[in-house]
Amino acid sequence: MIPQELEKEIDELLSQGYIVEPIQEGQRIYVLFNNFNLGPKFLPNHSDLLMFTSVEYPNAGFDMFWVDPAVRLANGGVPQAGESIESYIGRQWRRFSWHLNRPWNPGRDSLRTWVSHVEERLCRGV
Repeated sequence: MIPQELEKEIDELLSQGYIVEPIQEGQRIYVLFNNFNLGPKFLPNHSDLLMFTSVEYPNAGFDMFWVDPAVRLANGGVPQAGESIESYIGRQWRRFSWHLNRPWNPGRDSLRTWVSHVEERLCRGV
């Protein structure tokens, strides 16, 4: 069962114009963003974006995210810590191993703060 707090946070992102849906497989909860804007430092500059947590959310948070395997830096290079291709929910993904520089804190962190972290890192394009 998807935690009520996560459902509420997804609803907030939907109201902000994100196209997002939760997908539960066992204890893991995937959060799939469709047509996520990666910004001008990536080609293509839109991709589906995947992240996941568990049914223990918000105590279990987010770490890393995944995009379509074709995503590259605008100069054609592979993003830093983006070399790995993995399979989830029946498709392949390029893993971005871009972590918070501190432990997840359920009193401070949320899906929204994680999305902000992802967007900030994508703006840097590294």
